[in-house]
Order: sequence, then C-alpha cells, then structure tokens
Amino acid sequence: MSTAPTTPTTPDELVPPGLDPLVKRLFVGIALSALGSGLTMPFLYVYLAEVRGIPTATVGLLFAFMGLLGFVGSPIGGTLIDRFGPRPVMIVGLTTEAFGVASLALVQNAWHALAVATFITLGTVGLYPASTAMLTRMVPEARRQQVYGFQSC
Repeated sequence: MSTAPTTPTTPDELVPPGLDPLVKRLFVGIALSALGSGLTMPFLYVYLAEVRGIPTATVGLLFAFMGLLGFVGSPIGGTLIDRFGPRPVMIVGLTTEAFGVASLALVQNAWHALAVATFITLGTVGLYPASTAMLTRMVPEARRQQVYGFQSC
C-alpha cells in the first residue's frame, strides 16, 4: 500500500533528518549568501543609475558583462577547488565578494563600476561549486541525492 507524500509543516521537517551539524551550518551559510546576493543585485542597478548617474544602458551592459565573466570564470573556480580544496576557495571567494560589495560605495563612474563588478563576479565564480564539493565530502554517498535535492530548493 503506498502513501502519498506529506507536506512539511515545521522547519525541522524541511531539513533532511540525521544530518551532521556541519552540513546544516553549510546550508545556513549558503542560504545567507544567496539572500545577500538576492538583496544586493536588484538594487545595484538602481544605485548605479540613480545615485551614481551612470546611464542605464551602460549599467545593463555592466550586468551582461558580469554574467559573461561568471560564465568564462567558472572553469577557473573549478580548477582552484581541485587544486586547493573547496574550503579555501569558498573563504577567499566570500571575502572577495564582500570586499567588492563594500567597494560599491566608492564608485564614481562607469570604469569604477566595471572594476568593482569584476571583483564581485570573480569572487562568486567558485562559491556554488565549492559548497557542492564540501557537501560531497561531508555527506555519505547514500544520502547525497537527498542533500543535493534539498540544496536545490
């Protein structure tokens, strides 16, 4: 007899049971990083265009450049993870991204914005692969499918 899946009703039911506390902390860190990026990026357009007076077309091209740089830089992030491990890459990436976001206050023109956007983007290229590599090392093989599914939520 099969039973229909139930919808989680409490926060504890959302996290796969029996995980190492370090895995749970990593999930919290991933969520906070995504939240920070999600809150920063939409307002970056408004900040650069309205506060710093950079033409909106230029800001749009800057965002396109960030996407292209992230795409091109991703293999570099993966190579660094293979060479140095996921933890150092994640620490350096988060520090670089934080420094770049803090540097947005110093932007005066489009060239400054390009330099800061480059710094921010290069800081982020290895974050998702590093977190996935860390999960791979911390979760037994039998539980990885469940944890990867949870990470994708």
